[in-house]
Amino acid sequence: MSKKILISVFCYNVGKFIFSVLEKIYSTNHHETSIIIINDYSKDNTISEIYRFIEKYKSKNIKSYGVNESNFIMECKLYDIIELGGNPASGNLILGEVLLFHVNKDILNIKNQMNEFEIVVNDALKFSLMLIIPATASFIILSSLMVESIYQYGVFGNEGTKVVATTLIGFSIGLPAYVLIKILSSVFYSLSDTRTPLIYNIVAIVTNISLSIPLFLYSGVVGIAYATSISAWLNAIMLIVRLHFISIKIFKKEFSINIIKIITSTILMSFILIFTIDRIYILGPIIALILLIIIGLCVYFAGLFLMGVYKKSDITSLGF
Repeated sequence: MSKKILISVFCYNVGKFIFSVLEKIYSTNHHETSIIIINDYSKDNTISEIYRFIEKYKSKNIKSYGVNESNFIMECKLYDIIELGGNPASGNLILGEVLLFHVNKDILNIKNQMNEFEIVVNDALKFSLMLIIPATASFIILSSLMVESIYQYGVFGNEGTKVVATTLIGFSIGLPAYVLIKILSSVFYSLSDTRTPLIYNIVAIVTNISLSIPLFLYSGVVGIAYATSISAWLNAIMLIVRLHFISIKIFKKEFSINIIKIITSTILMSFILIFTIDRIYILGPIIALILLIIIGLCVYFAGLFLMGVYKKSDITSLGF
């Protein structure tokens, strides 16, 4: 009776050579060898390389962390990877510590876990952007009316209203970015990666300061508002690119289509507000503002329902 060999491969940021290492192990004697691959939250393309190997050498002997054929999960702390030999594919000595050992017959497939994870992130983004995109458009279109209704009394005149309204527009442009940063940073935190959001926040802060000084000298306080929004968008874009690099799909096809519909409904609402604002201003700034908000909400959400972004079942599922 031949002996079976079980090989556990610990991985951390080894995307450059993990494929060749696994191929070497598998080609030695794949009929007598079972491989368990344990990924320790790699931040490079290790995961995609592992799945490329599994796809090429489909076998029940090859198991990635969390597949439902496995009866256990090891939670490990990885200390070091020491390369043996001159070639990275010649082998590695793994120094680590098994923190927890779980036995569970109902372990989920990691692909299903990631799919569910991506769906949750997409739903959070969809719901948040559904509210913040029209809010951004409303702040831009109704900025002067809002400031006039709230502040333009006594010594606060037309010039002050213009400055504050322009500043409000500058900050409003960054609203979607602030929401993206909040949600996408949480994605990194859930992956036990607090370093990446911190680095990107530092980059955004430096960018904000670097832009604020010249823009303030050129256009006053308005420049600070635009510098803040630009740095926020830079932060959000870096988070999106990083998630794409580690193979987390936050912009699935259905989500992208829904975003296009949300933007379309927002554009329709914006045209209605622009067309209506001068005609009802005679009622006074406060009454006009209230009516415009009601009209904008009705037009926007009607557009969402007509385009199928949200259905009645979606509202009832939220408990309303």
